[in-house]
Amino acid sequence: MQTVNKRAWGYALLFLVLALAEIPLRSLNWQGSTMLHTSMEIMATMLAAFIGILALVYYYTQNRTSMLLIGSGFLGTALLDGYHAIVTSAFFSDMFPSISSSLVAWSWLASRMFLSVLLVLAWLLWTRRETSAAERRRTERLVYGTTALLTLACFLFFIFVPLPKAYVEGGFIGRPQELIPGVLFLIALFGHLKLGLWKKNHFEHWLVLSIITAALTQLGFMSFSHASYDVNFDLAHLFKKVSYLLVLIGLLVSMYFQFKRAEASTDILRQKQQLEQIMVQAGSTSDQIVLMASELSSLQAQSKEMNGRIVSAMHDIAHHSLLQSKGTIESSAAVGEISHGILHVAEMTGDVSEQAKKTTLQSQVGADSIRQSISQMQEIREKVSRSSASIAELDTMSSQIAAIIAFIRDVASQTQLLALNAAIEAAHAGERGRGFEVVATEVRKLSEETGGAVQQIEQVVSDIRQRISRSSSDMVLISQDVENGMSRMKDNEAQFRDILEATERSELQIQGVSASAEQISAGTQQVNASMEELSRLSRLSEEEAGKVAQMNENYAASLDRFSELIEDLNRMSAELKSATEG
Repeated sequence: MQTVNKRAWGYALLFLVLALAEIPLRSLNWQGSTMLHTSMEIMATMLAAFIGILALVYYYTQNRTSMLLIGSGFLGTALLDGYHAIVTSAFFSDMFPSISSSLVAWSWLASRMFLSVLLVLAWLLWTRRETSAAERRRTERLVYGTTALLTLACFLFFIFVPLPKAYVEGGFIGRPQELIPGVLFLIALFGHLKLGLWKKNHFEHWLVLSIITAALTQLGFMSFSHASYDVNFDLAHLFKKVSYLLVLIGLLVSMYFQFKRAEASTDILRQKQQLEQIMVQAGSTSDQIVLMASELSSLQAQSKEMNGRIVSAMHDIAHHSLLQSKGTIESSAAVGEISHGILHVAEMTGDVSEQAKKTTLQSQVGADSIRQSISQMQEIREKVSRSSASIAELDTMSSQIAAIIAFIRDVASQTQLLALNAAIEAAHAGERGRGFEVVATEVRKLSEETGGAVQQIEQVVSDIRQRISRSSSDMVLISQDVENGMSRMKDNEAQFRDILEATERSELQIQGVSASAEQISAGTQQVNASMEELSRLSRLSEEEAGKVAQMNENYAASLDRFSELIEDLNRMSAELKSATEG
């Protein structure tokens, strides 16, 4: 509104200044020359031609019929001004049928009439746009043809038709015919002001200034000229160039702002293309995240299944260790009884045979228990080995998960940076970029949420890898303990075989029982110590199996949390894809 008021006051001020300046300027004692007039008209010709070319360039870029009329009008005016400059020179003055004063005056009037009529037509057709290329070509041919015909008609008229006198001798208005283009300029001024485009359109604003200058030039100066090259004559020619310059300034300013708008549109289009690329990349990334989440879900299910197997195996190991411990305690008690019986062999000679049979039976039971324990220890070793391999596979999968998470974090960071750049460029674009700013903000929010989820996943994966590392170390210790237990169990098995053979021989060599009683007692004491050691190892194996089972339960809880994070990642991926597609 402030700009509109300034322009309106500017029009009023220009009109007032030119109107008030007419009286003192017309009173000046001035007499121009043919050379000065020819020079000014050559300058006017060049200005009009340049304006016409620029207006036609504007027309072909904006497809506005009014600019076609203005461009054609100024090109035709340039030809008529050039003709006006030629006929005023001394070299061509003898080639026309009319006297010089009439030829100069009427050739001036022809160019002003021509321009004023086309400015009125430009007002009438200002908002018209051709809807098809054929209609546009027809309009161009009509305007160019009419302009050429009118210009040629003026040339032929001045060459072959004697012109009447242009000045009214003794009258207050020396050239009343100059009022006609002046009135036409006023009509064009009224039309352009009523059209209201001067409020926003830069070219229309400067065109109104030019029309005001042209109208007052005709009505205030040239109409009061009483002779060629007097002060009113030369002032009219001077202000005509001022009006041309105002139109030229309007064209240049309008083209400048047009280029600025085109540049801004290009920037917005480029930002739109970049944002579309970001959206495409985000959509692709979302698909990759969904695929990765699916793979992670599959790995999580496999890990959970393997963890369940490990827990079951550890429970079996603990149960077998408990049974082995009980068997070892029973074997140890039996060996104690054997030792006690051997000490009384000498006193209980009559019962030696019966005790020998019992010893043989108990030795067989002990040997069977040892063999069973060895078999169980072998199973424990195989299960521990499988558990170690499973833990190693889990560690490898955790590394792969960490790499996938790093890729997701990089994609989220890049998406956030590109969204921030798109938001900045959209803010620069103003209202036209507001839609892109909203989309860029949503993309940035989703990227930030994705980054937060990735950090949580990284923390959980780090905890899982630490627990896997501790489990791997514990499984190594368990494996070593199992190997030691296997070695000792094999030794005990050999000893039980010896005991069994000895008891069998004792049945055949009952007479040597007393002599070898002490040796057998010593052997049974060693067996008892070995059985106690085996019992201790069984209890240790049971405790370690319990620890492994507890760790696997913790790992199962971590896998459940990991599953929840995968579901969150799937949800955010779906939201990101929905935002990019929307």
